[in-house]
Amino acid sequence: MKLNKIVKLASILSRFVEKSTTQKKHVAAIIENGKIQYIRSNAPGVHAEYSSYLSYISYQLKCKNCKYKPYKNIKISKTLLVIRYENGLFKNSKPCKECIEKLRCNVKKIIYSTGDQTNPFICEKLSELENSWQSNLVKKVKDRVYSK
Repeated sequence: MKLNKIVKLASILSRFVEKSTTQKKHVAAIIENGKIQYIRSNAPGVHAEYSSYLSYISYQLKCKNCKYKPYKNIKISKTLLVIRYENGLFKNSKPCKECIEKLRCNVKKIIYSTGDQTNPFICEKLSELENSWQSNLVKKVKDRVYSK
C-alpha cells in the first residue's frame, strides 16, 4: 500500500481518537482492498488492534453467507492499521508483545504509526514483528500476581 493511501486512511482513523477512554489514544482498523472495514478504539483493558480483530471475528461467525469457521481458524488476510494520534500528530503505536502474540497466527500484515516525521508509518508482516514492550495494564497485573 502506498504511503499517501496509508496517510489518507490514518487521517480518517484519527477522527475516532475521541472515542478512546484511555490516556493513550489508539485506534485500529481492518483494511480490505484499500477500504476501512472495522474501526475500534482502545478501552481500559482492551487494545484497539485486538478489539478490531474481535469485531471482524464476530462478523465472520454471524455472517449467513459464510460457512461457520471455528474461532481459532479464522485468518485475516487483510491488513491491520493501528495509529496513535495526539495533539495533531501521529505517535508510536507499535503493538505490544501481548497483541502481537494474540494476532500473529491470524493477521497477515500490520501498519502502525511511528511518531517519526520522516518515516511516519511502518508496514510489516505480523509473523515477523517483534516487540518486548508490555502495556501498563499487563505490567500491573503481573506485578500483583508475582508480588504475592
